[in-house]
Amino acid sequence: MCKSGFLQKQAAALREKVEAEKVDIYVTKPAEMFRIYQLKPGSDYHGIRYEPYAENKDKGLNIVDYDLVYEGDWNTVPGDSVQAKLERIYFDLNGGLKPYGFDGRSVSVSDVITVPDGDAYYVNRSGFAEMPEF
Repeated sequence: MCKSGFLQKQAAALREKVEAEKVDIYVTKPAEMFRIYQLKPGSDYHGIRYEPYAENKDKGLNIVDYDLVYEGDWNTVPGDSVQAKLERIYFDLNGGLKPYGFDGRSVSVSDVITVPDGDAYYVNRSGFAEMPEF
């Protein structure tokens, strides 16, 4: 094989590799996301915001009452159970540090966290309540 034939073969192989990597870069699997929702601002939610689930359970709250304030990758949250991960999210986002893209106030009572399997959890004063109506 002459030198130019060898170089053409190498260039073709490199082009194929680059094209394959482009596909890998632009066609990625969607991450399993958790989402944080906070009650919409305004007087309509006075007396509801910051109240525990037991007091708000029968008020008919659902996703239309909430604003999406953050989405994060569930798989990067430390913890070996849903409960442990929820507690870690609360711990991390209840303080003063907020991740890039977080558009809300600190996570607090009456916020809702959804997990990849579709379940929704209401942030209570102590722990979380499953919120099937969300």
